[in-house]
Amino acid sequence: MISPDDKEVAYTIQAGDDAQIWLASLDRSSPPRKVTGGGDQVSFGANGELIYRGLEEKQNFLYRIKKDGSGRERITNANILEKFSVSPDGGWVVAGVN
Repeated sequence: MISPDDKEVAYTIQAGDDAQIWLASLDRSSPPRKVTGGGDQVSFGANGELIYRGLEEKQNFLYRIKKDGSGRERITNANILEKFSVSPDGGWVVAGVN
């Protein structure tokens, strides 16, 4: 997912059993960095936040986290099967739930 200002990309890699969310600058001015583990389907939200599907043992939930990896917060109690998109202000998420 490319940021709204076209300066960064957020993506997921699989490292063994752990899905990790990474952030990289598109101009290569800094090296890619891991934001958090245990998540996928990342999108940019508002105010420097990322919205992603947190992968838990029996259910998956929506989380938000700051791009520096701080402030991780679960934002829904619904089981998220698939996260599709996030509104530019981070106020709405389109997701399949169970």
